[in-house]
Amino acid sequence: MAITKPNLTRIWAADAAGSDVVDPDVQTPGKFALGWGAEKPPYQFFNFMQKLFTQGLGYFDEQGIGFWNTDTDYQNFSITKGSNGRLYLLKASGDGTIDPVGDGGTNWTQLPTREEVDAKASQDDVDLLAPVDAPVFTGVPEADTAALGTSTKQIATTEFVSQALAGIPVTGTAIFTNSDNNINLTGIGSIGLEIGDVVQVTGTVSNNKLFTVEVITDTNNLIVNAAHAGGTTIKSLVDETVSATVTLVAKWFNAGLGVGQGWVKPTRSASVLYTNNTGRAVFVIVSFNAANSGADRVEVDGVRITESFVPGGEDLPQSFTVPSGSTYEAFKSNALIGWAELR
Repeated sequence: MAITKPNLTRIWAADAAGSDVVDPDVQTPGKFALGWGAEKPPYQFFNFMQKLFTQGLGYFDEQGIGFWNTDTDYQNFSITKGSNGRLYLLKASGDGTIDPVGDGGTNWTQLPTREEVDAKASQDDVDLLAPVDAPVFTGVPEADTAALGTSTKQIATTEFVSQALAGIPVTGTAIFTNSDNNINLTGIGSIGLEIGDVVQVTGTVSNNKLFTVEVITDTNNLIVNAAHAGGTTIKSLVDETVSATVTLVAKWFNAGLGVGQGWVKPTRSASVLYTNNTGRAVFVIVSFNAANSGADRVEVDGVRITESFVPGGEDLPQSFTVPSGSTYEAFKSNALIGWAELR
């Protein structure tokens, strides 16, 4: 049964004399926190309590979201209204005692208005909105857009805006560890990330790049591009402790091949079944040295997708893409001399 909303503009004891509305803490410090005991409280206390409740309900019914104030203990990702009427979201480990108006984005993130989102969605130049290294969605040919009732650029822009709004940046003192490619940052594991998502690191000296999330250990730790751990490749973290910001820039299902990925030479052997657990598609190149005539092949999910057979003395490179969750295996008649993966 639907609940009928009462008239919340009525404030109890709004016209009462000040002497008839008394804060219990005035008479007995700490009484408000302790509550009633075995006693008969005076009516002035009840007037105070009823006025507090009804005035509070009326305030939030009128404002929707309360204005920032120094009395409230704001927590990570709290939302408040600034004195300028704009909404602000407190970053992880942000200082909620700082007035969001004039904070400059250090502790609070100003949320976009509906008009600002619509303005971005209507821009003609999609490239201005695309994240770094992200592919631009081109959609169907322009001649076919009449049937869709929209343009391909509107499709691409709307998709990007929805992704951007889903990502919440987290800022704080971060510890980047090369040995396991771990990022330690308070709140990093609770900003809506999934395995395979692409995050962007900014504010550091050596780690300002795009990375792929592979392990979310807990709310404060995640591992990126695990195959690069302990190395010196482009996606190997550099040991560093510094104030940094980590932002979700692309969900796993929207990130193109190569975004947040880098080439690495993992330890691989022929006739061994491997599984792609990165949450993203990976691109693989294997090379055989045909010292003797023979056939070399690659299988993905048990399906033979490449095969080479040439006279001896030739190198036989084979390349293929492995979807997330798929298995892959290289079978050789000749020496396996190289294996590289974009992951």
